[in-house]
Amino acid sequence: MPAWQWFTSLAGEQVWTKEALNHSRDASLTMRIRRDDSFETKYQRQLADQHETVVKLAAELVLIYFLFPSSVTGTRKRDLIQKVSSWKQIEIPPAGLAAMQCLDDGIGGPGQAYNMRRPFESGFLLKAPDGSFPCRSRSAARCSQITKNSGAVRGS
Repeated sequence: MPAWQWFTSLAGEQVWTKEALNHSRDASLTMRIRRDDSFETKYQRQLADQHETVVKLAAELVLIYFLFPSSVTGTRKRDLIQKVSSWKQIEIPPAGLAAMQCLDDGIGGPGQAYNMRRPFESGFLLKAPDGSFPCRSRSAARCSQITKNSGAVRGS
């Protein structure tokens, strides 16, 4: 099981659906948040009225976001994922906890902007599975082909 799909494997439940992605995008775009709030505070407010499935998706997005950086400890990464899950009393199954050990290592140091612009990076992740992220005109056809063939997002 890929580390980022621990919820998806539960009793046939699908988290990466168009409906969940749309609800997550709507919550992040329509909620007015003060600039001085932390990412976690903003995220919690955005997800407060959302269905459990959307919060599971949010936790998985945080996991994907944290696969790259080696500048954040695995413990901090897991703590934030578990914190997001706790907002709807979602218990991560033992297999998911074991899979999150992959977060101890990262690929590289993405720099300050990656961490400071977390909402924008997360927003990109919300757009990528359904192909709604911007592609340069020269590579638009290839982008479209990749997202169409990936099967990453199943029907709503």
